[in-house]
Amino acid sequence: MARKIASDDSRPSADGRDDLNILHPERIIRVAGREVTVREYGFMQGLRIAAAAAPIIAELADAAERSLDVELVLATLAAHPAELVALIAAATDLTPAQIEALPDDEGQLLLLTWWAVNAPFFVRRVVMRVAPRLAAAPSAGATSSPSSSPSATTPSDSSSIPAGS
Repeated sequence: MARKIASDDSRPSADGRDDLNILHPERIIRVAGREVTVREYGFMQGLRIAAAAAPIIAELADAAERSLDVELVLATLAAHPAELVALIAAATDLTPAQIEALPDDEGQLLLLTWWAVNAPFFVRRVVMRVAPRLAAAPSAGATSSPSSSPSATTPSDSSSIPAGS
C-alpha cells in the first residue's frame, strides 16, 4: 500500500507559488536600520546598467580564462567602487550615499547578498565574452594522428598479369 511522504519545502511547489521568486529572486536583509530588498536585474535594467557593469565584466572575463574564485571576484568588485555602488543602488532602494555610509559588516552583507542575487547577470556576460576566445584558441593537446594509414602496396602494372587468368 502506498503512503504519503511529508512534503519537502525546499523544492519548488507544483502550484506555481514559487514562480515569481524563480523569475525574479529577491533577498531581504537588514542594513542601515531597515529592511532592504535586493533585487535581480531585469532585462531592461540590465541594459541601463551595462556601462557601469562593463569594466567589471571585462576583468572577470580576463580572469575566467585562468581561474575564477570568490576572492578574485571580490577583488575585482573592490577595484571598481564607483561602479559597484551604482550597481548595488540599482538593485536596491538605497542611495549611493547610504551605501557608502554603511559600516563594514553591513556593507559586506549587502555586497555578498547583491552578488548572490545578481551573479547570473555577470556570469552570462562573462561566458559570452570568453566562449568565442576559447573556441578560437589553438588546442594545447597532442597533434591528432592522420585519419587513415597510407596505402602499403604499390600499384601493379596490368601488363604483368597473364592473359586469360
